[in-house]
Amino acid sequence: MELKWCVTEWGLIMNNPQEVFQAASQLPEADRVHVIEMLLESLDPQPAEDQAEVDLAWREEVRDRSGQLSRGQVEPVPWKEVQADAGSNEP
Repeated sequence: MELKWCVTEWGLIMNNPQEVFQAASQLPEADRVHVIEMLLESLDPQPAEDQAEVDLAWREEVRDRSGQLSRGQVEPVPWKEVQADAGSNEP
């Protein structure tokens, strides 16, 4: 089965995901983020009222974690260490 991708704004027809990726990679960062958000939303669209609840829950979570860091209740872990730990858990 051949996939057809059409980007009408540019008048391009792309025949495979690699071509879409190549074209999207040329966009400015903010536009790439927007494309990613649209693709993710297309996989699992949420009604607006659910999204508001999710956003509120994330704000509360960020506030809680930030407070824990400020109070010295938790120690931050460098990203490189997290990556190394994650890689060591692969089968």
